[in-house]
Amino acid sequence: MDGRARAGWRCSRPASQSARGRGAPMTRAKRTLPVAAAAGLALASPAAAPAQNHGPEIHLYSAFGTPTRFTVRGRVLEKSGELDQAGSAVSKNLRRLLRNAEWKHVGIRVTAAGHAQDSKTDEEGMYEVVFEPKKALDPGTHSVKVEVPGELSHDGQLRIVGKGELIVVSDYDDTVVVSNVTGKAAMLKTALTETEETQAAAPGMAAFYGRLAACAQPTFVYLSGSPVQFQPRIKAFLEKNGFPPGQTLLRKLGPGNLDSGGFKTPWLEGLLADFPENRFVFVGDSGEKDPEVYREAAKRAGARAAGVFIRLVTDEAADSPRFEGMKAFRDAAKAVEAAEAAGLLRGCPAPATGKTDEPGR
Repeated sequence: MDGRARAGWRCSRPASQSARGRGAPMTRAKRTLPVAAAAGLALASPAAAPAQNHGPEIHLYSAFGTPTRFTVRGRVLEKSGELDQAGSAVSKNLRRLLRNAEWKHVGIRVTAAGHAQDSKTDEEGMYEVVFEPKKALDPGTHSVKVEVPGELSHDGQLRIVGKGELIVVSDYDDTVVVSNVTGKAAMLKTALTETEETQAAAPGMAAFYGRLAACAQPTFVYLSGSPVQFQPRIKAFLEKNGFPPGQTLLRKLGPGNLDSGGFKTPWLEGLLADFPENRFVFVGDSGEKDPEVYREAAKRAGARAAGVFIRLVTDEAADSPRFEGMKAFRDAAKAVEAAEAAGLLRGCPAPATGKTDEPGR
């Protein structure tokens, strides 16, 4: 998908793709942080200790695809040791955001469902490895291992999406977590002073996603404008608050990709192209551009669009023209009702307790 170059991924493609003219490896511009934000962060936090060489740390961001084509994405960094655990929430988040200890151009081996492929990380330690097995894989979960040979390996799961199965594409900030994106000062404060342990989950959303997971058994894709450096925090938050596990596609901060709407559009186009025989549900919030971005995605999907759900975090009415053709809601229970009416929860009984709060809240 050519548009994905804007997301900052280097792509290692199988030899069969080169023969078909699928394109050259992806590259990206040098990254940067917004100057004002970086300065504010530096002033708000004590200086982090210099990084020490602890060996590699392998992050697996996503591993999913169809039975005949799937992609494994992630990053290799220098192991942080105790840095992520030490200090205040502010210093912990600052270190995550400004962390630069990537393992550049290091050789890796990715083994997925018994298929192995060698590749290298790019200038920022990122990797993207595409597989096209000769024999189609069975839908469901398979094993995946990412290795820096002689150093470290990381085990994870590969999700193969079957024909006709549902894919739920979800925003993160103010959709599943309270981020205060509509107020920039409050958003920055939340990003810096909260952690996966303390940040509040959006009320009722874990229960809504839990119903979707139990009834429709979809693949969840968390597509967010949050910086890729926060992936460990996002993964831990989702697990702690009872959200279904899924694939995480996050934004690289840098020239040309600071706009979250511009970041999401090429990924959505790619998902629709990569999964031509699947239905999609899009879930976002009213704080920024989700309604507009998802409307265009739903138009592209046509009959494959099974619904657009928008969590209201602004003072707009649910029946505003902005949300025409979507289900806008403040109470997540209304989203559950709309999902039932759309047939997404067909034949799945309601939970016995009827409770909609997140675990631990």
